[in-house]
Amino acid sequence: MREQGDFTMNDKELTDATEKLKTNDANNGVDDCKNESGLSIFQVIYSVLAAMFGVQNQDRHKRDFEKGDPTQFIVVGILFVVVFVFGLIWIVNGILAQQ
Repeated sequence: MREQGDFTMNDKELTDATEKLKTNDANNGVDDCKNESGLSIFQVIYSVLAAMFGVQNQDRHKRDFEKGDPTQFIVVGILFVVVFVFGLIWIVNGILAQQ
């Protein structure tokens, strides 16, 4: 057991810590949020936003069709459209109320 203030590591501890960091980097830190389809909720949201703006790259587009569940993309897409429409209504009503 280490005493407080002892920050030395043996070779095995250093190797384990390095492997853990490499694994986290490879997963972009979102491995904990993956669902059964293999895409995290953050990846689905990013893909839907990129598709709405028309800037989705070919690699992510291919990944979405290979690993993604269409239901997730549909639900997230509908939610973003609803939020976008209500946001526009709110902005227009705010501008018209000032006149």
